[in-house]
Amino acid sequence: MNNVIFTKDGKKLIYYPNSLENTHYTIPKEVEIIESNAFSLSKLKSVSFNKELKEIHEKAFYVNKNMKSLFIPENVERIGKLGFAGNKQLEQVIIVSNE
Repeated sequence: MNNVIFTKDGKKLIYYPNSLENTHYTIPKEVEIIESNAFSLSKLKSVSFNKELKEIHEKAFYVNKNMKSLFIPENVERIGKLGFAGNKQLEQVIIVSNE
């Protein structure tokens, strides 16, 4: 999948290469956990999260210069320390209902 690294069972997204030029990424439906630094320094402007996502680990979206807003599904149980730190363009993080 575009060199994005997942655990064998697909439940953890480990790394999204910051060399990719994509501006949008959709988290696959199997992913329940986004690991620490997974999206650090990416060029993404937006991310679509799945309804199965439960955890966003520390610094998962560290220093994403283009990200302006994120809409996180309400079933996310944990967002790690500094999960979105260093995102100077990020204006809002909204928790949205799964309905």
